[in-house]
Amino acid sequence: MSNISSDAAEFLNYCRYEKSLNHKSIKAYSIDLQQFHQFLRVSRCPLPASEIDKQWARRYVHSLLDKYEPRSAKRKIATLKAFYNYLEYEDRTVANPFRQLRLRFNPPKSLPNVIAMQTIEQRLLKMHQRRRRLSRSQRSSFAYFAIVRDVTVVELLFATGVRVAELSHLRPADLDLRNGNVHVHGKGNRDRQIPICQSETVKLLRSYFRLRERRFVDCPFLFVNRLGERFSEQSIRFMLSKHANLAGISDRIMPHMFRHSLATMLLENGVDTRVIQTILGHSSILTTQIYTSVSSAHQRQVLRKKHPRLKLRIG
Repeated sequence: MSNISSDAAEFLNYCRYEKSLNHKSIKAYSIDLQQFHQFLRVSRCPLPASEIDKQWARRYVHSLLDKYEPRSAKRKIATLKAFYNYLEYEDRTVANPFRQLRLRFNPPKSLPNVIAMQTIEQRLLKMHQRRRRLSRSQRSSFAYFAIVRDVTVVELLFATGVRVAELSHLRPADLDLRNGNVHVHGKGNRDRQIPICQSETVKLLRSYFRLRERRFVDCPFLFVNRLGERFSEQSIRFMLSKHANLAGISDRIMPHMFRHSLATMLLENGVDTRVIQTILGHSSILTTQIYTSVSSAHQRQVLRKKHPRLKLRIG
């Protein structure tokens, strides 16, 4: 068991430098491996990591299911499968003990949280009103820069469905305002181009870009905070909460909900799932298909209230 830490460290380096996984994935893998290490230590496992058999693997799976929801347990098991695949490839173990397990638990499907169109409209209306008020009295202030930045962030989240980390790490060169495109560097080093087809959003991006060039030209990132540094994911979440309070919106709105809302609304308007997959940057169509459940619920609601059979006076 003494070599698990060095094996884990080498596996994490492999994920970081050869698979080019992002820092969040590396952190999750590290936590999962530490928890597995702790389990083996507390359980007084007599075997080295490379010789763990499926009986010990099964005991660990059972311990996970006792502590975590099925979805979280499944993700942690996937980490261990990847870890032992690596050991197997490096000839440090005979077989992957987690691959031999027959796991038949299905995490409950949770539908993505979406924002009502009325709420999105209300939020953007309040933010644009504040921007226009400040433009008349404080156009040279940081407060004006901040509201233009904030409303641009919200417009871009809704226009493109980008992940908050993707938006926070955008650089000026990623914008092609002449053709209305944004270049997004997404998960798993998968890049994609997303068209920005709303003229109001493009116009707002141009306004923000001009303000940014006057104040923070040296920052390598597109969206900038007061200190001239990257406008972080946490800052974006805080910003959304602040403007919700200012607009009198009690519902908790997170950046990812704009992504869910865009996907759901596109699907309800008849956009093909493959197109939505490309826009969102999903590696698998199965990930995108969760929105079909939301669309089905919407269709049921529409048919219940709007079906022409309701006008027939029969039965």
